Amino acid sequence: MKKNLSVNLNVEFRTECWNFIRLTMLLSDERYMPWYIEKFNSYFVDEAFVFHFCEWNTVEFYANYDEVLEFYDINCKNNIIEAIINAINSNEYVTLYWDRYYVEGTQQYQEEHKLHGILVYGYDTETKSISFIDNEINGRLWDCNEISYEDLQRAFDSAIHIITEEPRQYSWIYQTNLPASRVHLKRDFARNVRPEVFYTAIKRNLSGEEFADVSKPASEYAPVK
Repeated sequence: MKKNLSVNLNVEFRTECWNFIRLTMLLSDERYMPWYIEKFNSYFVDEAFVFHFCEWNTVEFYANYDEVLEFYDINCKNNIIEAIINAINSNEYVTLYWDRYYVEGTQQYQEEHKLHGILVYGYDTETKSISFIDNEINGRLWDCNEISYEDLQRAFDSAIHIITEEPRQYSWIYQTNLPASRVHLKRDFARNVRPEVFYTAIKRNLSGEEFADVSKPASEYAPVK
């Protein structure tokens, strides 16, 4: 049996891995585009009433994804392959941390122990392989890849061992839905882009807020008329 969930590698947004793998899931379905437009773009109007936008990094704003994603910890880590297959069969993706020392095609393969987060989106029971997305595999920045059950389990077990041995260094890891989680896309999300988002941006700009020096109190600024 083989099953792969939809992914979109054409994420036209330069960002770090944490955001990229989440957008890879979400932008494979057009229903989430209104959410993306609002969350990952900042809109403003200049003095000539020209409309601009700029993309921005949001790694610290974890709550941005609450409207569209739900994460559930994978507590049984002894057989991550079984957990992955069960998740995919339930149309859920998996994010997990692994040790790239055991991942062929990485710069660290058999050279250096380095932990990194990936997205798992499929499996094949005939070839006993897992489909995943990670960066810098075989020299490609982002691509769809496959790894054997055995190698994935080894890479994952090594990551868990390293995290256990150095708990202080990895105390943040559970805040980012790692070392392993099922990811459920909220399929009931259904709304258009909200015009008030753009209206608010324009209104703030015309009142001088977009260019305010945060080192000065607000009382020093006169609204632009």
